[in-house]
Amino acid sequence: METKILQYSKFSGLIFFLICSCIQNAEPETFLIPKDFRGRANIIYDQKCGLDEEYENGRRVYRIPEDGVLLTKFSKPSGFIDHKYYLVDKTGNRIELSKMDVRDYNEDYTISKNPKEPPRDTLGVFKWGTLGSAAQMSDDGYTFQEFFVSDYNNLGKNYTKKYLSFTDLIKEKRKNCN
Repeated sequence: METKILQYSKFSGLIFFLICSCIQNAEPETFLIPKDFRGRANIIYDQKCGLDEEYENGRRVYRIPEDGVLLTKFSKPSGFIDHKYYLVDKTGNRIELSKMDVRDYNEDYTISKNPKEPPRDTLGVFKWGTLGSAAQMSDDGYTFQEFFVSDYNNLGKNYTKKYLSFTDLIKEKRKNCN
């Protein structure tokens, strides 16, 4: 009986190794965000008139514009992600932002409370690593990445009418791109 367990353990270790070796890491990515930017940001991939691909120390660089919509020539990344987000002032100084998760915050309905809840007024990046695609009847659609620069207290303000007008902004920028 012991021999069979040992053989199964070796076999499952081999399977795990083979699966892990097939999984790719995406190119590391750096997001440079204007210092005073707050709200939703989208990177729209594979755009003919988008910004040229830019690399810094082996990392893709995305320079988010003031309006939050970046059209890029980069193709959509795939694999395990390595993201870094920075606020950048006019002289190029960078301040790294933390990646935040709404599940870290305690609400009345939270069943299992987080004893290390972060401060609700700490600025960070929410929904980081969110990839999606959108299709419109008038074109072939597009793939995008989305995140929000906010503190937890103000995160809900990103889902108002402004969110819908942001979608119109993407549509307009893509239309002008073609």
